Amino acid sequence: QEVLVSDFLKSIPHLNNGEDFEVPSIVSSVGHRWGAAFPIPPQEFLDKECELLASKQFVACGDYFGTLSGRIEGAYLSGRTAADEILQLNGLNN
Repeated sequence: QEVLVSDFLKSIPHLNNGEDFEVPSIVSSVGHRWGAAFPIPPQEFLDKECELLASKQFVACGDYFGTLSGRIEGAYLSGRTAADEILQLNGLNN
């Protein structure tokens, strides 16, 4: 549990685009790892954060992609990248 909290705290700068962020004191924490949290993806999925197939109007994202494979942080970053790519594809991203 301490490892999960520590890893989460270390991920905050990545999740916040490197901007300073004051983390409130942690009063209590509970951790759970699901059985599918240990994927072994091929290298091609480690090299990208999501898979967008614009011609099919399809996007895949989750903890199976990126360098943080199998972690909630990886799922978050993958989802955020997918959303950014969809916005950019539709001309809505600055």
